[in-house]
Amino acid sequence: MTSKSSLDLKSDCKCHNKGRKGKYVVTSTQITDLSPFKCPPSSETEDSIVIKNAEVEPSIAVGPNPKCPDGDPIIVVGYQQDRYSRGGGCSANYIKISTDNGKSFGSPIPVPTVLCFDGKFERDTDPRVAVTGNGSIYAAGIPFDYLRSGLGDVYTVKYDLKSKSFDKINYLDLEDLSVEPFPTTDYEFIISDPQDKCGRTVYITWIYDFYPGDRFLSKIKFSKTTNGRKWSTPTIAVDTPPENIIVENGGDISAQGMSLGLLKNPGKNYSKIIGVYPLVIGANTQDIPLNPFYSTYSLDQGKTWSTAIQLGDQSTTVNGQTVDPDNYEQLIRSGDTTTDISTDRKRNIIYAVTQEDSLVRNNKPSAVYLYVSTDGADSWKKFGPVNTDNSTQAFNPAVSVLKGGKIAITYYDFRMYKGSKFEDPLLTDRWMDVYKFDGESVSLKKEIRLTDTSFNMRNAPSLNSAGSISPSGKFLGDYVQQANKGRTLYCVYPVVPSKSENNPSNIQLSIIKY
Repeated sequence: MTSKSSLDLKSDCKCHNKGRKGKYVVTSTQITDLSPFKCPPSSETEDSIVIKNAEVEPSIAVGPNPKCPDGDPIIVVGYQQDRYSRGGGCSANYIKISTDNGKSFGSPIPVPTVLCFDGKFERDTDPRVAVTGNGSIYAAGIPFDYLRSGLGDVYTVKYDLKSKSFDKINYLDLEDLSVEPFPTTDYEFIISDPQDKCGRTVYITWIYDFYPGDRFLSKIKFSKTTNGRKWSTPTIAVDTPPENIIVENGGDISAQGMSLGLLKNPGKNYSKIIGVYPLVIGANTQDIPLNPFYSTYSLDQGKTWSTAIQLGDQSTTVNGQTVDPDNYEQLIRSGDTTTDISTDRKRNIIYAVTQEDSLVRNNKPSAVYLYVSTDGADSWKKFGPVNTDNSTQAFNPAVSVLKGGKIAITYYDFRMYKGSKFEDPLLTDRWMDVYKFDGESVSLKKEIRLTDTSFNMRNAPSLNSAGSISPSGKFLGDYVQQANKGRTLYCVYPVVPSKSENNPSNIQLSIIKY
């Protein structure tokens, strides 16, 4: 069941200055610059060009340093380098690693899945990273061919800090060549299990899209490992969409990427796995606005999964498409078909954030909503919008549980924009709102601006993908990630430099000590 609850906004919560913010201290650092990619584009065409120096769609993981378990943690950031304008993907996924709590990062490290680095594929995409309890570093992604075969896969690979090299890449879901069009993979999510006392267990999910007849359908697959060398045979976490979903135009139903959270699983040496995902109705029919969210869970490390539990009312959960406020035909491609999730293992609470509503779909600015479950994902309460300025559009949310039980929700919005013409800079900022949940309602305790200065979203990398499976729009990524360790929150997100003609986007890291 799903119920909608009130949102209590305190009057003393806004604090937009940098530096000391009560007990929240923010340090923001640009961690990428010009492209290190050494090869010419592997699959560039007249209408699918490389956007040089564009770093987008970052992920982050924080974990112990095996050389110094009680010292500074390892911070690993993954990102797309040199995004293509059409058809999806980038020249290569990269990672950067810090062993001194973000004071410095080493050189960018390419994941060797693409031809430039003796890999199999032309492009890579959807970079994800994880750090286990014993300090092992994992990278994951979705490499594919754009010109040669159209085939793709999902991979995982470990990085060894001592040898400064990757292990052998594990390809988990080679495509079925017996059917046409070929199935495709998309949007994976990787996470390590803190309940494994040896610190070795890692889980991954991904989308498997297939095309029976004229329809577009999908499954969500799952696999696990305890050593990084061998992964379990993929199982199906989400299969046939719920029977109560009625599709009037086209029959397309797409279960989009599933974000994972982990709760305590009493008596076991592994966690209860919680998955939250959106179900896109009429995936290839743009005038269908419905976008309900669902959850499922597994008590046995992915062998079996619960039935789907709907988070929101299908009749009101509208796809959260963001647009340019002065030109609705100029889309802001963002997290309208993704979710983020964080779990409070001490209190057995799950938090999920979604991007809903749209100026072009239900005449409401895209907004961030918070869903909370206190019974292990059997039921959910809905709060929001939880972005504080509801007069402007908010997008690409992320959520983390802080030590002490509060939650930090971050997102972009346009509140600083006072222009009225398409030629004016579309001022954009990243914000962090800290909430407290008391079991019935949520209250806002602090708001912090993470970006030192606003950036112009109109200068962000521009995707032109009409007729392609990868949508169009100004693009910084379909998701943004953050991680919490101790009393420190780590947030990575792309920004557009003030001089962006030859450097359209960089990755920024904000470290918030509280």
